[in-house]
Parts: sequence; structure tokens; C-alpha cells
Amino acid sequence: MLRYYIISNTGEKDFVTYEENQTSLVSGYPADVWITENTEWAQRVGAVETTKEDAQTRLNEYVDYLRSIYVAPTPENAESNPLEDEYPQYIVLP
Repeated sequence: MLRYYIISNTGEKDFVTYEENQTSLVSGYPADVWITENTEWAQRVGAVETTKEDAQTRLNEYVDYLRSIYVAPTPENAESNPLEDEYPQYIVLP
């Protein structure tokens, strides 16, 4: 059964190990949302379990924020546009 977690990626080499990912896939999403069946990984890194609904809400709020700062690309701002030319899309969690 998939479980939903909230934790910031530490950027450290062993945040998700190869072995852990082979045991059961650990998938990261924007807004610090992680999905996995691997409860040992979640326990090791101190991830906080949440509901699918809460994780989806968090992800949607993040996309809403990105959309609020989106600037349509023009020749004048093409180099400074933080989101380049991709309008932020919603992601539906599995």
C-alpha cells in the first residue's frame, strides 16, 4: 500500500539509497511530497506520514504558487523568466 510522506530532501548522498529504492520505489514530488511503500526508509529519514488528500492539497498549493509568479515569456524577459516557457501543470498523485 502506498503511503504519503512530507520531508525535505537533504541533498545528502544516502537520502534514498539504491537498496531502499530497489526494495520499493521511493518517489519524490514537488512541495516535499514523497510516496513509497518503504516505511523503513520513511522512519530512517524522519519523514512525516500524511494522507493522500493532504499531500495532494500541498502539491496543488505549490503549483498555485508557481502559477501566481509565472511570467509569460517574451523576447524581453526570456533570460530572466524563472519558469522558462513552461506553464506549471497540476500533478495527480497515484
